[in-house]
Amino acid sequence: MAEAPAVAATAGRYGLVGVACALLNVAIVFIGHDLLAWPYLVAAACTCFITIPLSYFAHRRFSFRQATNAGWAEFARFLAQQLSQFALGLLLLAAFVEGLGLPPALAMVAVSLALFVYGFACNRTWVFRALGPR
Repeated sequence: MAEAPAVAATAGRYGLVGVACALLNVAIVFIGHDLLAWPYLVAAACTCFITIPLSYFAHRRFSFRQATNAGWAEFARFLAQQLSQFALGLLLLAAFVEGLGLPPALAMVAVSLALFVYGFACNRTWVFRALGPR
């Protein structure tokens, strides 16, 4: 059980990076759509090219405190995790809204909480698994 405080601290850092990335996504869409007059789907697509790499390095250095050099195999695992999280999020959203009849905003809260747990577990045990201390 001595590992529990370290896992909780890592989860807290992971959550901070997640919040920062969510705010960055909002800013990118605002700048792209509202200031540059791009279609909102183009602005939203830009978030993937900006936020995913930044998120990878932030999680790697800040959340999981990896001191070694990053590698393509690790980034590929991170990208796979991100894509699977996106797909799972859409499935859960549809299940909560269509299947359980939850309002979309409430369903998004439930999905976000579930995906936090899923994303943290995947990153901790799979994406950054082979590297140094946790």
